[in-house]
Amino acid sequence: MIGYAIVRWPGFRGPRTSTQTAILTAGLKLDDRNATIDYPDLGREWIRGDGNSGSKHGAIASIKVEGETATITFAKNKITQNRCTKGHYTNRISQIMSDGTVVYYYVCDTEITETVEVAPSPPVKVGARYVFGLKPG
Repeated sequence: MIGYAIVRWPGFRGPRTSTQTAILTAGLKLDDRNATIDYPDLGREWIRGDGNSGSKHGAIASIKVEGETATITFAKNKITQNRCTKGHYTNRISQIMSDGTVVYYYVCDTEITETVEVAPSPPVKVGARYVFGLKPG
């Protein structure tokens, strides 16, 4: 619940957010009843810890700007890794689980090096002003 409460709260992290917090809490009343103060969007979904936002990484495949929003898609990535093809358990205890199960060490006898394709990070939408200077690759 605390995460949901503070996800849109600027806080006092630096001079800009401190100023914005001061304006939000000042109780300003405008002379024109139809006028409003346009506060910047502060969505910080990462605070809730739901994993829906935050940093993404990878090579950029494309950038598509539509109005004030840009969609960044990431390229597929290939990595080289070692994979065990043959191994055995030893009689040496690695750990004892909370339910009493004994886990023994596993030793790899034969391994291969392979190149696999890793799924790219999902596309991300950002403000169009943040993609200045970004390019595919």
